[in-house]
Amino acid sequence: VHTWGPLVSEVGGLVLCVDSWQGDVNMRLGASEEAFPNTEPLIRSAMVMRNGLPQIAQTFLGNVVARNLTNSVFPLAMPSLTGARLLALLPWKIDLIYLDSAHEAGETLLELHMYYRLLQPGGLLMGDDYEVFPAVKHDVDYFAKCMNLRGRHVRWRSRSHEWVIRKPKPPKPSAPTAPAAKLARGRQRGGPRGG
Repeated sequence: VHTWGPLVSEVGGLVLCVDSWQGDVNMRLGASEEAFPNTEPLIRSAMVMRNGLPQIAQTFLGNVVARNLTNSVFPLAMPSLTGARLLALLPWKIDLIYLDSAHEAGETLLELHMYYRLLQPGGLLMGDDYEVFPAVKHDVDYFAKCMNLRGRHVRWRSRSHEWVIRKPKPPKPSAPTAPAAKLARGRQRGGPRGG
């Protein structure tokens, strides 16, 4: 919200935030200071529970309202995989997806495959926690290998732990070679048809 919301509102775009706002396994386990004293206070504060439910969504919505981003940030409260299935049914052209993955091995890989399919050619699939959660690093690396992506299509940023994958554009059709072009012109004029 802090970064994408203001950028998108300047151009009249939309940030669609697909999240269950239930927290992942690490957040649930780290919510108790007594059980996990070394957990970051930020995780514990995000996992404030009321009536058995985390208050992450209320915190998120409060930030959207406080920053006057209600016209450019839209929460879609559902699990990530369900959100990908829903988006696949819509005729939207998606240029950028920031995937704050489940941080679980295998589940992150599924998210990568499903959201990558939604991108237009040349679009970016981005995320974080690359060197923070071993499962994220494993699944991003494995996905890039499965899709035969390397070089300019895959980037890691160590300082921010972010990863970026660019969906390749299809190759442009090459111009016909000189003999092929000459043969095509001959056919147009009713000339020889070649063997």
